[in-house]
Amino acid sequence: MTMIAKSALAALVVAMTSSVEAAKLKNVVYYIEWAIYQRKFGIFDLDWDKITHINYAFGKPNPDGTVGVYDGWAAVQNRFPGHGDSWNDQGNNLYGNFGQGFKQKQKARGTKFGLSIGGGTLSDKFSSIASTETGRRTFAKSSVKLMLDLGLDFLDIDWEYPVQGGNDSPPVPHHPDDIKNYVLLLSAIRDEFKTLPWKAELSVASPAGPDNYRHWDFTAICGQLDFINIMTYDLAGSWSK
Repeated sequence: MTMIAKSALAALVVAMTSSVEAAKLKNVVYYIEWAIYQRKFGIFDLDWDKITHINYAFGKPNPDGTVGVYDGWAAVQNRFPGHGDSWNDQGNNLYGNFGQGFKQKQKARGTKFGLSIGGGTLSDKFSSIASTETGRRTFAKSSVKLMLDLGLDFLDIDWEYPVQGGNDSPPVPHHPDDIKNYVLLLSAIRDEFKTLPWKAELSVASPAGPDNYRHWDFTAICGQLDFINIMTYDLAGSWSK
């Protein structure tokens, strides 16, 4: 990593430290929706008592600004008979990964369960949604309703990446005003949180690679957040020297 990149990263950390409310150590993990398939790793296999925040990866932003689950089968339909589910159940009970996550949360009272929206392959709608007040309001209302429906404690926004676009194909649409609009999107979510009967938390996933974080206004962004997750796998890569 060059000295310029190191200096920029140091400034990033200072901005986050000064803007995000000081709190106890957080042990944040991401649980990927597709882990139940080839890996056969359930959300109940996590050591919930040693984790403060579990991000469910990922929620999907839709073209109209609403937010939904990506794989409905894995998220809310699949049954885990060995963990209290039955295929004979009737009604509108919550099943799938979210149903199991809610059960685990009842046992591990110190652990918060939330939804991470976007990620490397589902960030293509963010730029368009965040560019209008209607899109931002729709996103905020829809994501908070999803929190209520799924029994979640917080939201995490993983936009990869504002201004720069993504690293995967097809290219992620992006615009020079993305960061300004990102702050407005986070503010809209904050406003919608006020409708909840509890204090919900808001976080984002931040790039660590200089090509991406150089576009960010961390002071403005962190002013809307409870905490921030740095994607540290971007600290080194093909650009490293």
